[in-house]
Amino acid sequence: MSFEDDEFDIVMISFALHELEHELMMQVLSEMNRVVKDNGPLYIIDYELEETLIKKLILSANLKLFEPAHMQRFLRYDLKELLAGAGFRFTGQEKSLFSKLISAEKNARVQAER
Repeated sequence: MSFEDDEFDIVMISFALHELEHELMMQVLSEMNRVVKDNGPLYIIDYELEETLIKKLILSANLKLFEPAHMQRFLRYDLKELLAGAGFRFTGQEKSLFSKLISAEKNARVQAER
């Protein structure tokens, strides 16, 4: 992106990470880290695995019909690990129907080490 380093107070992405292959997803997260201010928050809204049979069937049908083949891998990623790899610190998660809100913040200490 053509934005300056540390230009934004907050960064967010909604229902887009699951569309990206792993390498590109990590590039996007790293770029979001670059443009957010130190300790600035990141919010991600994206799909979440469901626990009940009916919800699993609905989600599964949606994924097969409308989502990329790598979506199943996305649902099993360790997001804390991915966020750490992009310089963020996981701060929380809230579950919603078929989705979740993940919150993290730019880990200024990690940036200083880079």
